[in-house]
Amino acid sequence: MQKILFFISGRYVTDAVRLMIGVMLPGVLFAWHDHTKQGLIFSIGALCVAVSDLTGPVGERRAGMLVCTLLIGFTGLIAGLLAVISMPSPSWSWYFVSFFPC
Repeated sequence: MQKILFFISGRYVTDAVRLMIGVMLPGVLFAWHDHTKQGLIFSIGALCVAVSDLTGPVGERRAGMLVCTLLIGFTGLIAGLLAVISMPSPSWSWYFVSFFPC
């Protein structure tokens, strides 16, 4: 019984609970306010940053989280710019309709 109590109050369980709350909370809050898509995006970003926070000394974890956050922001910015630049013109719509039917 004492081993179970040590496990429950140990580092691994508290890290798992902290990660679960950090990943689920944005999705639940955004879904509560009918913004499910944004909540899913925030939850995926929180999961990516939380994975870099799992191991290592505090200083290295902090630096890893900062780099991860900057990379996610930079990737989102580039993806958004590429989506706007490469949008097909209406004359290309026949291509998508004929080759990629819904």
